[in-house]
Amino acid sequence: MKPNNQCKLIGHTSIFDELVSFYNNGMLPSKILLSGKKGIGKCTLGYHLINYIFSKDEENKYDFANKKINLNNNSYKLIQNSIHTNFYKISLQDPKKSIDIAQIRDMINFTQKSSFNNKEKIILIDQAEYLNQSSNNALLKVLEEKNLNIIFILILNNEKKILKTIKSRFIDFKINLEKKFVSEIVNNYFEKDIFDSINSEFKVHYFAPSFYIDFVSLCNEIDFDYQKLDINDFLQYFISEKIYNKKLNNKYDFKLFFELYFKKRISKIYNTEIVNYYNYFNKKYFEINKYNLDVEPFFIEFNSKILNGK
Repeated sequence: MKPNNQCKLIGHTSIFDELVSFYNNGMLPSKILLSGKKGIGKCTLGYHLINYIFSKDEENKYDFANKKINLNNNSYKLIQNSIHTNFYKISLQDPKKSIDIAQIRDMINFTQKSSFNNKEKIILIDQAEYLNQSSNNALLKVLEEKNLNIIFILILNNEKKILKTIKSRFIDFKINLEKKFVSEIVNNYFEKDIFDSINSEFKVHYFAPSFYIDFVSLCNEIDFDYQKLDINDFLQYFISEKIYNKKLNNKYDFKLFFELYFKKRISKIYNTEIVNYYNYFNKKYFEINKYNLDVEPFFIEFNSKILNGK
């Protein structure tokens, strides 16, 4: 489920209340940064704030008491269909590896158009860490201008990958998700109690709800029982069947599965060699993503040295 489809806000209520209070009192910053781990609901939080602002004077407005977007709200429908005249979103577009300058130029054209009903315009930039050098510089020029009646919301998963000159122009709201909300979000996504039945080998306290949603979805696609599956069998099948080359319905950060494997090995017996292997493959995975390299040699080597080797 995409963030703009999640009509119930689970967790983050205190920071949402704070942002709403700022808005109602005319104190909402025009440049808002929502930073934190990937998959914990930062973008969902942003969409709830956006709907609260846009729907305030509309029928079927935002249900603040229950933290819910009304499905019959006009602004919600317009955003769903990407035709809201006062809203603009920038995100990473497949198969691109960065947010390019053309996307920022289109955004600039949006800022220069008149606002509908003299309402606030809102620009949401998701995964802002993927802005490249050219798009960063172009965005910076826009931020330096007096953009009256425009609210910028940046969603950031990695604070190390954004220019300090851009970050300094935003008010940073650091987002965390309490552990108790993880299972609720996962169960809400699948519309049934599913979290407790996931094999405990795949449960780590710092994993975001998006990991479990992707994992169960993947198991359903390849017909695996997520209740009984262990990490060794999963990786063996994953590599032998070359699942990484198949076009599945969801995208996954497969690095997390390797982390689970090494965590299991190290928890049984601390071994310097295993730790060294972890660091080695972690570095290789980083290079694959950074330079857009072929993943197959990585999986073949992992299978040879780890699963079938040591």
